[in-house]
Amino acid sequence: MGANELRVYCAELTRASRDTTGAADEIEGLRRKLGTQMGDLRRTWTGQAATAYLNVWSEIDEECEAMLADLRWIGESLSAAANAYAHMESNGANAFRALEPPGM
Repeated sequence: MGANELRVYCAELTRASRDTTGAADEIEGLRRKLGTQMGDLRRTWTGQAATAYLNVWSEIDEECEAMLADLRWIGESLSAAANAYAHMESNGANAFRALEPPGM
Protein backbone atom coordinates (compact mmCIF):
# COMPACT_ATOMS: atom_id res chain seq x y z
CA MET A 1 0.00 0.00 0.00
CA GLY A 2 1.42 3.38 -1.00
CA ALA A 3 1.83 6.47 1.14
CA ASN A 4 -1.34 8.05 -0.25
CA GLU A 5 -3.53 4.98 0.17
CA LEU A 6 -5.88 4.18 2.99
CA ARG A 7 -7.41 0.78 3.67
CA VAL A 8 -10.52 0.85 5.83
CA TYR A 9 -12.40 -2.10 7.28
CA CYS A 10 -15.85 -0.87 8.27
CA ALA A 11 -16.52 -3.92 10.43
CA GLU A 12 -13.36 -3.23 12.42
CA LEU A 13 -14.34 0.42 12.91
CA THR A 14 -17.78 -0.69 14.06
CA ARG A 15 -16.28 -3.24 16.46
CA ALA A 16 -13.86 -0.64 17.83
CA SER A 17 -16.75 1.77 18.33
CA ARG A 18 -18.75 -0.85 20.27
CA ASP A 19 -15.70 -1.80 22.35
CA THR A 20 -14.93 1.83 23.15
CA THR A 21 -18.50 2.65 24.10
CA GLY A 22 -18.74 -0.56 26.13
CA ALA A 23 -15.56 0.33 28.00
CA ALA A 24 -16.95 3.78 28.77
CA ASP A 25 -20.17 2.22 30.09
CA GLU A 26 -18.24 -0.23 32.26
CA ILE A 27 -15.97 2.47 33.67
CA GLU A 28 -18.97 4.72 34.34
CA GLY A 29 -20.61 1.92 36.33
CA LEU A 30 -17.48 1.47 38.41
CA ARG A 31 -17.23 5.24 38.87
CA ARG A 32 -20.82 5.39 40.14
CA LYS A 33 -20.18 2.53 42.57
CA LEU A 34 -17.05 4.22 43.86
CA GLY A 35 -18.95 7.52 44.09
CA THR A 36 -21.52 5.86 46.34
CA GLN A 37 -18.76 4.52 48.57
CA MET A 38 -17.12 7.95 48.69
CA GLY A 39 -20.46 9.50 49.64
CA ASP A 40 -20.72 7.06 52.53
CA LEU A 41 -17.18 7.93 53.58
CA ARG A 42 -17.92 11.67 53.33
CA ARG A 43 -20.81 11.30 55.79
CA THR A 44 -18.75 9.46 58.41
CA TRP A 45 -15.19 10.78 58.13
CA THR A 46 -14.35 14.20 59.56
CA GLY A 47 -11.24 16.24 60.13
CA GLN A 48 -8.52 17.87 58.07
CA ALA A 49 -7.32 14.63 56.51
CA ALA A 50 -10.87 13.80 55.44
CA THR A 51 -11.32 17.21 53.87
CA ALA A 52 -7.99 17.03 52.05
CA TYR A 53 -8.63 13.50 50.79
CA LEU A 54 -12.19 14.17 49.69
CA ASN A 55 -11.12 17.34 47.86
CA VAL A 56 -8.56 15.32 45.91
CA TRP A 57 -11.21 12.69 45.22
CA SER A 58 -13.53 15.37 43.81
CA GLU A 59 -10.80 16.51 41.40
CA ILE A 60 -10.10 12.92 40.33
CA ASP A 61 -13.81 12.28 39.81
CA GLU A 62 -14.15 15.40 37.62
CA GLU A 63 -11.15 14.34 35.53
CA CYS A 64 -12.62 10.85 35.17
CA GLU A 65 -15.91 12.36 34.00
CA ALA A 66 -14.05 14.38 31.34
CA MET A 67 -12.08 11.33 30.20
CA LEU A 68 -15.29 9.31 29.91
CA ALA A 69 -16.82 12.05 27.76
CA ASP A 70 -13.74 11.88 25.53
CA LEU A 71 -13.95 8.09 25.36
CA ARG A 72 -17.61 8.27 24.35
CA TRP A 73 -16.74 10.88 21.69
CA ILE A 74 -14.08 8.52 20.32
CA GLY A 75 -16.63 5.70 20.16
CA GLU A 76 -19.13 7.94 18.36
CA SER A 77 -16.43 9.14 15.96
CA LEU A 78 -15.43 5.58 15.09
CA SER A 79 -19.06 4.74 14.39
CA ALA A 80 -19.49 7.84 12.23
CA ALA A 81 -16.33 6.96 10.29
CA ALA A 82 -17.57 3.40 9.69
CA ASN A 83 -20.90 4.72 8.43
CA ALA A 84 -19.24 7.32 6.20
CA TYR A 85 -16.86 4.79 4.63
CA ALA A 86 -19.69 2.29 4.11
CA HIS A 87 -21.74 5.03 2.43
CA MET A 88 -18.81 5.96 0.15
CA GLU A 89 -18.31 2.29 -0.75
CA SER A 90 -21.99 1.93 -1.58
CA ASN A 91 -21.93 5.07 -3.72
CA GLY A 92 -18.85 3.80 -5.56
CA ALA A 93 -20.47 0.43 -6.23
CA ASN A 94 -23.64 2.12 -7.48
CA ALA A 95 -21.59 4.35 -9.79
CA PHE A 96 -19.90 1.32 -11.33
CA ARG A 97 -23.23 -0.48 -11.70
CA ALA A 98 -24.53 2.51 -13.61
CA LEU A 99 -21.70 2.02 -16.13
CA GLU A 100 -22.82 -1.47 -17.15
CA PRO A 101 -23.64 -1.77 -20.84
CA PRO A 102 -27.34 -1.84 -21.69
CA GLY A 103 -28.95 -5.26 -21.76
CA MET A 104 -26.74 -6.83 -19.11
